[in-house]
Amino acid sequence: MNTKVLIIIFLILFLIKPAYTKFVQINMCLDIGVCAEGIKTKIDNDLVEINEQNCRKYNRIWIEETQLCKVK
Repeated sequence: MNTKVLIIIFLILFLIKPAYTKFVQINMCLDIGVCAEGIKTKIDNDLVEINEQNCRKYNRIWIEETQLCKVK
């Protein structure tokens, strides 16, 4: 019985992790202005998807190691 419960808990955590990670990335982008690649946000009143090209296009700081853009 305990093994089944643990398996179910691990499955739930495994399925929830991607959604939670995306939630944290969006929050970080909105709160402190450090946005992960793939997040859509407004820069200079334009809705853009964060990537290296758009980050540099809007004269923001691109962090290559972590694939992040400092938009604020």
